[in-house]
Amino acid sequence: MGFVRAGTETEPPSDEAVGPDAAPSPWYVRRRRFLEAAGFVVFAAALFTVYLRLSRTMPENSDQANVLLQASDMLHGNLLLHGWYKADVSFYTTELPQYALLEIIFGVHANTAHIAAAMTYTLAALLAVLVARGGFTSRAAVVRTAIAAGIMLAPQLGIGISALLLSVGHIGTSVPVLLILLFLDRVGPGGTTPPKPPPVLGGPIPPDPPREGSLSP
Repeated sequence: MGFVRAGTETEPPSDEAVGPDAAPSPWYVRRRRFLEAAGFVVFAAALFTVYLRLSRTMPENSDQANVLLQASDMLHGNLLLHGWYKADVSFYTTELPQYALLEIIFGVHANTAHIAAAMTYTLAALLAVLVARGGFTSRAAVVRTAIAAGIMLAPQLGIGISALLLSVGHIGTSVPVLLILLFLDRVGPGGTTPPKPPPVLGGPIPPDPPREGSLSP
């Protein structure tokens, strides 16, 4: 038999950092990242729910009908949309694939357009906040994040909802643009020329030049 001297008991490692220069334990870092990711997902789901309700306050029009029919035609094998008169703004690589994927789940219904609108604006708002934050937690990053969130989170009622959410337009193209900016911010080494983004991120932009247009059957 033996005895353990007082003061020699070992304590389990603390989750928090001890001392001003001590690094937090890996388990604490993983838990913090998990909680941040879970909070981000919950926040995104809440935004989507709110934007879906907002989108439904506006009536559908021929723009959504056109895109719904085009996406349905693509799902039935007409990937290049033969027989359609294409304008200089086709949204062929932005809203059309999105509508096609959603129609697989929800079908060709007017509500599918509202779901797509809420999905697009949710992604645009979240990406704008991430780009403004810049991967830092300083006071300046908090200010930038708050400004971006204040601008993006609450679109103007009425015409603002129609222009930013429900209308098939340039807000959809902002998603790949923001993805490119986020990629350059997170991957590009500081102080040097950032790497070129993957071509897949720039692909959706050419079908939506800064001009108005649509597709008609």
